[in-house]
Amino acid sequence: MGSGPVELVGVPVEILPWTEENEVAAIQNFDVGIMPLPDGPWERGKCGYKLIQYMACGRPVVASPVGVNRQIVEHGVNGFLANDTADWITALRELRDNAPLREAMDVLAGAKWKSSIVFRLQPHAWRKLCGVRPSTYRGKLYLSMW
Repeated sequence: MGSGPVELVGVPVEILPWTEENEVAAIQNFDVGIMPLPDGPWERGKCGYKLIQYMACGRPVVASPVGVNRQIVEHGVNGFLANDTADWITALRELRDNAPLREAMDVLAGAKWKSSIVFRLQPHAWRKLCGVRPSTYRGKLYLSMW
């Protein structure tokens, strides 16, 4: 979403234009949220916002183990950390081929986010952001904060 042209040999890719109005709906239609990053000083200073958005919408993630990503992603629980191309391929194939794992990670990604201090301070704002009406929110799973 919001990227320029990307070509991955043998992988169907759909680039969606980013708009504030379509962001949440687009994320909710993802199977997996990804955050590939090189390991440089600029990237180490990032806040993991994309991961937070994906997880707030209950999506499993695959991310480079750079900066705060290591704290946000619990490898094998709510997503995967991928060090190299082989790790990326393995993680994405596992999520593609293992629906029960993907569904469990959906729940655990959302639960981790809902247990975070940021969500607990502003729950109605985040529920609105993720398209969950407060009257229908059931929030039953809670994990420790990252």
